[in-house]
Amino acid sequence: MNLELNEIFMIIDKVKSTDLNTFEYQDMDIKIKIKNTNSGDVHVNPEVFRKAQTEKRSVADMPQILEARDEKPADFIKAPMVGTFYSAPAEGEEPFVSIGDHVKKGQVVGIIEAMKLMNEIKSDIDGIIDEALVQNGAIVEYGQPLFKVIED
Repeated sequence: MNLELNEIFMIIDKVKSTDLNTFEYQDMDIKIKIKNTNSGDVHVNPEVFRKAQTEKRSVADMPQILEARDEKPADFIKAPMVGTFYSAPAEGEEPFVSIGDHVKKGQVVGIIEAMKLMNEIKSDIDGIIDEALVQNGAIVEYGQPLFKVIED
């Protein structure tokens, strides 16, 4: 998909004229993220965006392209070290946590292998797992978010 420069500027202008904080759009070959100094989040409706592209219509003429999202405040469980992240205690076993699970401070949410040592990763916050941000077996960096957690 080819996104015209003038359409990108129209999107920027549209976001700036709202009370939205962040605008994100990602497709196979394009990623756009715009931060605004106002508040709120907005996400592109991909079907409407593709329709605008197919019909050669201006994005600004299609206000339904933007979808406001009221998201609960989120926090992140982050990697306390560099290593290989494992979501389950052993291969073939159930993961420590899954999306939608309630977690408590001190609860084990994964393991990071570093220098042949298996280190339990414990949650430092209470909440609900909203998103897993790394896959099982992925190399993680210090401070890298592992899970997005929202308030109960």
